[in-house]
Amino acid sequence: MWVSVSDQRISLNDVLATLDKYAEQAGLLSLGSLAPIHGDMCFSNLMYDPRGRLIKLIDPRGEFSVPGIYGDLRYDKAKLMHSYAGGYDFIVSDHFDVNVESSGCLNCVIARDEYHLKVQQIFDSALFTDNRDRLECDAIQALLFLSMLPLHCDKPSRQLAMLFTGLSLYGQSLTRRMEK
Repeated sequence: MWVSVSDQRISLNDVLATLDKYAEQAGLLSLGSLAPIHGDMCFSNLMYDPRGRLIKLIDPRGEFSVPGIYGDLRYDKAKLMHSYAGGYDFIVSDHFDVNVESSGCLNCVIARDEYHLKVQQIFDSALFTDNRDRLECDAIQALLFLSMLPLHCDKPSRQLAMLFTGLSLYGQSLTRRMEK
């Protein structure tokens, strides 16, 4: 299966063939500094109290490559992006249409509207002050979707929606890097 991104076919084989170079070019192999992170920053792990206007984070992931609560802040941003920009919550609640053409082309439409695009703009402006950080988090978000495929083996249509999203984001990220 493959997706079409900027008139190019992107498949899992393409991801495997380019992953090392992708991670290097996207800046994913370098880390400026460690910061306290949640590790599973998605909408289902955020609780909001409108009376006190407080946000509480629940269900942190635990230790990472170093002891304690420290890790790469870009991971938390990318994990949050997969909820507000990637449509993860729509996928796990089955608000999408997915199909595979006889050619192997994978297509998916996730149920979003203008409101969701506005929310995405608000989050983007709050999380990203420079384009480099955004591009790095885009690259991580693509890999997050692809890494989640085995976790949803009980729902093949969800796997296809996540595959579509991951391959699309990966292809978009690759295309941006080639344009530089």
